[in-house]
Order: sequence, then C-alpha cells, then structure tokens
Amino acid sequence: MAINVPFDLSYEFDVKASARDVFAVLADVPLSASHFPKVDRLVDLGSGAGFLGALCALCRPALRVTLVERIGKKAAFLQTLRRELGLHYEVAADDAERIIKRGEAGFGIAVARAALVLPEWLELGSRLVAPGGWIFAMTTPREPLPTNPALS
Repeated sequence: MAINVPFDLSYEFDVKASARDVFAVLADVPLSASHFPKVDRLVDLGSGAGFLGALCALCRPALRVTLVERIGKKAAFLQTLRRELGLHYEVAADDAERIIKRGEAGFGIAVARAALVLPEWLELGSRLVAPGGWIFAMTTPREPLPTNPALS
C-alpha cells in the first residue's frame, strides 16, 4: 500500500538528532504503551504526525485514543493515516482548551511529545485527565523537572 498525499509537516528544530535518536524514541512508544495503566481513554496533545497517539492506538487497540492537533494540515494527515492503515482513533482538529470547555476531557491518560514546556503541559494535562488520571510527557534529558510541593 502506498500513501501518495502531499503534506508538508516540516518544522525547523534547534536540536539536531540522528536517525538512531529518532528510531530510539519511536521504539520506546510500543513498550511504553504496553505499560500504561488500564484505562479506556487516551488523549495525545499536539499529535503532529501521530508518533505517540497513532502508535498507542496500534499497540492498544481496546484503548479509545483521541489525537488533538490544531494545525489543519497535520490533522488531515492523521485522518489519512487512520484511513489508509485501518487504525482506530479519533482526530480532533481543535485546541485543548476548547475540548476542556466543551466538557470532552476526562481522559484516563494524557500524553504529549514536545507540545509545551513541561510545567505548562502538566497544568494543561491535569485538566484533560479524569480524577486519578495519568499525565505522560516525552522530554529531553536537558529539560529540568519542575518541583511539585504536593509530592514532597
């Protein structure tokens, strides 16, 4: 099967990563997804090309996955990927704040990869998950971990 749809999903990054680095990150997703808590809904914020959400949907077919991508051409790509590969997930071409305001939050797991700086993601993620929900973030070793007085 071939996907022949022109999409420009490029973005200029400050960090230069080798192909080995990229594949190492992608290889971590299926393993991570297999260890996620047993919940029924997952949201992937800033899904981009679907490296987290689409792979989680593939690895955990019973999980209801929502990919949130506010950039229209990326959301369209995620819909094409879903159709062409026969995956089962929802694409929300929207902003997370509007999803929360409409009362569509309450996910068991919220994941993000470089969508926001970590403190901002933790705050937004806490509003996307149901009470007792889980927030996951993929970060770099250089990103400082925020302090949380509640955990001390």
